[in-house]
Amino acid sequence: MLERTILVVVAVFLGGLLLEVSIRREVLPFVIFWRSWMLSVRQALEDPVNVLAVFGLFAVGWLMQDYLAGHSEADGTGLVVGSAVWQAAMSLLLAISAARFHLRIVAGVFADAGLERMKLPHLRQIAAKVALVGGAIWLVAYAITVLSNLLVLHSPAAFISASAVAMALLAQILLAPFALIRPAIACGAKRPVENGLRLALRKMPLLLTLVVLLALPPFLLQFGLGLLQSVSDWAETSRILAAACLVTFGVLQFFAIEAATLIVLREAVLPKIDQR
Repeated sequence: MLERTILVVVAVFLGGLLLEVSIRREVLPFVIFWRSWMLSVRQALEDPVNVLAVFGLFAVGWLMQDYLAGHSEADGTGLVVGSAVWQAAMSLLLAISAARFHLRIVAGVFADAGLERMKLPHLRQIAAKVALVGGAIWLVAYAITVLSNLLVLHSPAAFISASAVAMALLAQILLAPFALIRPAIACGAKRPVENGLRLALRKMPLLLTLVVLLALPPFLLQFGLGLLQSVSDWAETSRILAAACLVTFGVLQFFAIEAATLIVLREAVLPKIDQR
């Protein structure tokens, strides 16, 4: 246990050092990572209503997951259907929260890129569109998840862990092309689906790098909380505290990811803006 703890501490230290050096040298993925998190934290201070709304959605999602884990032998079909319906509704509401966040930060993100030429919509004008896109992306993600789970379950026993990791990475790769659609809608782009897909494909290496970078903090947090739980005598209390930490961190992570997509969109269209 001590060895694992030391390894985690060393990994976090080296990761922080790499992040600091990369930001000073303006390595684009790391700069976007840092700026996204700063925008996420600022969002918590400037728009607490939106943050609390997302926190409530995440908290209800965790409670439902906890309930399903404790009642796995009950009506399996009903629970699965109920979970899927909730996830679909959650994706619609989160899409609207993301659009509200995009509209709040777009002025700062595009401050030096000809923002005066952009006609930004109001949230009520795009709410239905972003919700529809959010639902469509959820359907794609749900189908990918089901198929990847089937592939993992049918993998040889010795390769199940490797298959799970590979399927998770493949799912992120397949979903990455959709990442810039919602920011494009918030920016008032014409044909946002077509243009969002085109720009995402243009910036695919950057997007995939950010997927890995943004996935590391919650992974390390979950691993660290698991270590604390394993040495704690208060199993139930530590489990609830760990869940609260993960939900809170998940909210900030959600806004950091949404900020990163908007910044990548700016990087994709900046040459075009500069030429006008």
